[in-house]
Amino acid sequence: MVDEPKDKQGISSFVMDMLDEGAAGKTALELSDEIDFLGVELNTTSDFHTSFVELHTPLSKFDASLKIVSDYCIKTRFSRS
Repeated sequence: MVDEPKDKQGISSFVMDMLDEGAAGKTALELSDEIDFLGVELNTTSDFHTSFVELHTPLSKFDASLKIVSDYCIKTRFSRS
């Protein structure tokens, strides 16, 4: 990636892939169950200049879905285990 240190190429993609490993006191499985229950699609990716969190949700589930996205982005938990 363009703005990554040469000795850490790919770190932004790695971080984006880790966002769903736990957030807001929930485990990866709990987050996955919540997403499945709502019937939404949530994806993370990174390219040379940007990182993305994509949300595809029915309008009726928008508020609950947006809360999950905010937890992913603001309350991410990176545990050592």
